[in-house]
Amino acid sequence: MELRSLTVDGFVAAVASGDPTPGGGSVGALCGALGAALTRMVCGLTLEREKFRDSWTELEPVARESSQLRQRFLDLVQDDTDAYQTVLTAFALPQGTSEQQEQRRQAVEQAMQGAASVPLATLGAAAKLIGFCETAIRRGNPNTLTDAGVAAQMALAAGRAAAYNVRINLTLIRDEAFTAAARAETARLLAAVEETAERCDRLVMDRL
Repeated sequence: MELRSLTVDGFVAAVASGDPTPGGGSVGALCGALGAALTRMVCGLTLEREKFRDSWTELEPVARESSQLRQRFLDLVQDDTDAYQTVLTAFALPQGTSEQQEQRRQAVEQAMQGAASVPLATLGAAAKLIGFCETAIRRGNPNTLTDAGVAAQMALAAGRAAAYNVRINLTLIRDEAFTAAARAETARLLAAVEETAERCDRLVMDRL
């Protein structure tokens, strides 16, 4: 299923269906895309106003990077669903002989590592986005303060959703070195996302 081509209603219906995909990983990545889109909107509504010229130097790169992140998150929406399908294919391989069992084991391991890598990439993108959200909150058009705040909440949702999915996938991976590295990176990135999100929330609430 090509998720990017779906309408909003179509995507929500696909999530609500009995099919396991698109699931939480894709939904989390979509939160990231929405957060990036809101960040870009805040930048646009600031960069087009002469009275906010003092913020332009800081927000021009944020506008550019948030546009790129929006596309990255949309790719990850699809990648997460595709990775899950690869896992299902691996588990469905025959295991009637010892050779088939070994081939299946290797295929499952490879598929699970791929399935963990996608949300880890989503988490990394969320960590980048949340920093741009903070800049948008601090330097953006004051009339878009809450839009920037919502963008930060979307980045947080994307990051937490991704962390959930990395960790659940790691439980089925045998490669201890891969698991340890992914778990450590997940913890590092999630801590950064949550710390920045808390700061963003305070910045917004203090001005309301």
